[in-house]
Amino acid sequence: KQEVEERSKKKDHESLISSKVIQDEILARKALEKEMKKLKLETDKLKEDLKTALTQLEVLGTEVKDKSETIASLEERLVTERKAVINLSDKLSHHEMERKIEEEIARRTLENQISNLADYDCAQDDHYNDMRNLAMRNLSGNARRSSQILRPVSGPPQISWTNIL
Repeated sequence: KQEVEERSKKKDHESLISSKVIQDEILARKALEKEMKKLKLETDKLKEDLKTALTQLEVLGTEVKDKSETIASLEERLVTERKAVINLSDKLSHHEMERKIEEEIARRTLENQISNLADYDCAQDDHYNDMRNLAMRNLSGNARRSSQILRPVSGPPQISWTNIL
């Protein structure tokens, strides 16, 4: 009997140990599944980030291509203009060439002055917008007289194109 009891205890003990091992394995598998789900979520997030980065890279590639084409066309234009200048200088005499250069400088100066007028700040000219006594020469040029000149308070001062040219 004692032997049977010992065998029974031994079997109970073995089944208890085996059930603990099985429970530990179940818990380990659940932890492993939880970790795998977490890694899958991280992987999915990284895939989305990669897709976004690839899209941005494609956009940047397109912009670089467009700018490269623009640079190439500007280089072609520069080469064409240089060839035209060389051809023109070969055809024109030295005096005519100087006159053409002076005309181009005058044209660019006029364009610059017109551009500066577009950027004109009325606030800089406020001290002219109130009524003042200004000394003006009379037509004969002999003496000075004072006169009040009324300038408009609102809007920019009137600028004559003849003053610019």
